[in-house]
Amino acid sequence: SVELVKSEERSRSAPEISALWRERLGPLPGVKQLRFQDVAAGGNPIAIELEITGLDIDQMTAAAEEVKQELRGFPGLFDVSDTHAGGKRELKLKLKPEGRILGLTQADLGRQVRQAYYGEEIQRIQRNRNEVKVMLRYPLEDRKSLASLASLRIRAPGGIEVPVEEVADTTFGPGTPAIRRLNRSRIVNVEASADKAVADVATIEEKLERDFLPKLSEKYPSLRFTFGGERTEQ
Repeated sequence: SVELVKSEERSRSAPEISALWRERLGPLPGVKQLRFQDVAAGGNPIAIELEITGLDIDQMTAAAEEVKQELRGFPGLFDVSDTHAGGKRELKLKLKPEGRILGLTQADLGRQVRQAYYGEEIQRIQRNRNEVKVMLRYPLEDRKSLASLASLRIRAPGGIEVPVEEVADTTFGPGTPAIRRLNRSRIVNVEASADKAVADVATIEEKLERDFLPKLSEKYPSLRFTFGGERTEQ
C-alpha cells in the first residue's frame, strides 16, 4: 500500500493517481489479476461483476473471455479480470510402454519420484512430548533443481533399476486448477472496476443485458449469467 500526502498538499486526486499509476505500469507478463484501489473512493472496488455458473469449465472460461473482451470496449472500465485461476505449472510424468513391460505402474513411478524429492518416512523419534519424523530423501541441493531428475533411477518389481527417462516421458504443463462451486455448479466471476466520472455502470449493465448477454446465452445455453458487484448492494 502507498500512503499519499494530504489532498491539499498535492495537485492530483487519489483516483487520478491510481489511473496514472495503472497507465504507467501497463500489462505485466504472467500476472493473472491486478487491481488498483484508492481508499478515498470508498465502496466496493468492483463496479461490475458477472457471475457465470455451469458445469463445463471450458465453456465457462471461453464465455468469460468474451465477457472481458466486451467490457474492455467500454470507456471508463479498467482492471477487467476473472476469478478462474489456472493450475500452477508442474512437471508431469507419464509411464512409457517400456516401463509397463518391466512391471511398473503409474503409481510406482509417482511414488518413487515423490520419495526422492519429498522423502520417505523411515522412523519416528519421541523427543519430550513431540514426535519427530525421520525422512529419507535427496540432499537439499539436489532437491532445489530438477536437473537431478535425469539421474534418478527407478526400481522395477524384479529389482532392476533403470534411468527414469527410459521408463517415463516428462513434460511441463498446468496442473489442476482450483474451482469454486455453489450447489454443485462451477462458478467463474468476471469483474471490472470503473471510473465513475466516465462510465455509467447502470447504463453499461443495461446494454449488456439487452444486446450482449442474450447472444452469449444462445451460444452457451448450458451456462447462467447473473450480475453482482454494486448491483447487489443497491
